Amino acid sequence: MEGYHDGSWEYELIGSQEIKKHAEGASGAIADIKYLRSKITAGKT
Repeated sequence: MEGYHDGSWEYELIGSQEIKKHAEGASGAIADIKYLRSKITAGKT
């Protein structure tokens, strides 16, 4: 999280959407792709 807070993370925006009316909620995510590709963190050993 330190890299996120101090601005040193490199990232690529993969999508966004603007909603111009009231919405009951919203969500977002930041993911480190190297962990998504890892068999260990994906639960596959």
